[in-house]
Formats: sequence, C-alpha cells, structure tokens
Amino acid sequence: GTLKAVGTPEKQIWFTSDAEDPINGDWLGIVLGDTKNSEFNYVIVEFGELGIAQFDSEVVVSNSIIRWNNSEGLYAERSEPVFMYNILYGNGYHEIALEQYNENVQILYNIIRDGHYGVHCEKTTAYLEGNYFKNEEFAAITAGMESHIVVKRNKFENIGVGQKPPISIYAGSTAEIENNDFGEGNIPAPEFDYEDIKNFELGYVPGDLEDRYLYVYDEVDETRRTIKKIGQGLYFGWALVHAENNLWRFSLG
Repeated sequence: GTLKAVGTPEKQIWFTSDAEDPINGDWLGIVLGDTKNSEFNYVIVEFGELGIAQFDSEVVVSNSIIRWNNSEGLYAERSEPVFMYNILYGNGYHEIALEQYNENVQILYNIIRDGHYGVHCEKTTAYLEGNYFKNEEFAAITAGMESHIVVKRNKFENIGVGQKPPISIYAGSTAEIENNDFGEGNIPAPEFDYEDIKNFELGYVPGDLEDRYLYVYDEVDETRRTIKKIGQGLYFGWALVHAENNLWRFSLG
C-alpha cells in the first residue's frame, strides 16, 4: 500500500498520543513495508514505541519532527530511504537506525540533537551531508557490520564525553569523512520554514532515570501474577524462547 501524509509549514500533520498526560510508548508508531511511493512531509511523530519504520521500502521523510519515541526515531531495514530537513530529538535509542542491508540511504540537512545516539548503521551504505548533530550523549554517528558511510560537510557540537571525532567505525565498516565542522564554526546549522511546535513537553529522554514508561511490571497486579522465574543476567536480546526446559536468547553478544 501507499501512505502519503503531506502537510504544510503552517499545518503540520500530527501522529501522537491521545492521553491527557502523554509519555513515550503510548502507541506503537508507524510501520511500512514494501512501499515505494509513501511519503511524510511536514508531519510530527511523537510519544510512540518508535517513530517511523520501513522495511523493503523507499520512503521519504522530510520537513518533519520526530521526537520522544521509546526506541528509534526513524528506522529502516532492506530499504532505500531519504531523510531530509527534519528535526529529530529525544528518541530513546537512536534518532535514526539503519539495520540489515539498506542501500544508498540519503540523510541530508537534518537537525539531530538531545538524545543518546544520532545515526546508527549496520550492513548499510549511507550518505550524510549538511546535518547538525548536537548534544547526543554517547555518539553522533556509529557504523558497524560492514557498513560504508560518507560523512561530508556536517556540523558537530557537544557530542559524548570528549569523543573526537564523534564518529565510531567498527566491525569491518569503512567511512569517507571529509570537510566536517568539529567545532571550527565553518558550517552553518540548517534552517527550516516550519516551527518546532509542541502541545506537551516530555521533560526527559526515554531510558533516562526519569522515564515514566513501565518497562518492568509488578510481580502481582490486577492483570497478572508471576508463577515462575527462569534465567538470570540475560541482558539485551532480540528474542527469547522456552524450549526443552531451557530459556534461549538470540543476541549478538
């Protein structure tokens, strides 16, 4: 199918929570698959489990605000997305995550700020130009698992704890890094024709100590009770399965 959400600078289209006191994770987010003509232009996506995810697609997201989502702001697998002239901030994991065989990803003239990680690539080729990375707690750009990225004429400010440059390339990945502004002040920040309007202010980045989302449920409440605990120290994993009296975890580490 095709989804076209096209607003204007004065009338942005909102995808948001209907709660009186909204928080991150109030709704799932937007997920698209096998679509070549979908687009988001002048939209606001906030308070979801994720912002906009695409699989096997070529979705353009432009002139939009993506904020306060539980995990990724923009996410893609096996896709060829274009992300340009957007403002992304306060998303819980990465502002943009590109995993599993994305090709020719274009990330152009976005403001990416005030989160944990900026752009993350795995098995991906991506071109990043003219973006402004600011106040990302851990890293601005990371590329692993045999990715190749081109990083040209981007602006970086206050990234991580003294990380220089604020770009991490590992696990067989390669990068072309040219003519960026790492504090010299020779590249301007992008300017947009729309306002960063808000009806609510979350007040934290998902995953911070102040986070109000219920990641761990009480052992006993009105809907459930714990009858058995299996496993310990499992940490992060993509999948769990209970088989042959064992708990199996799928993960990279």
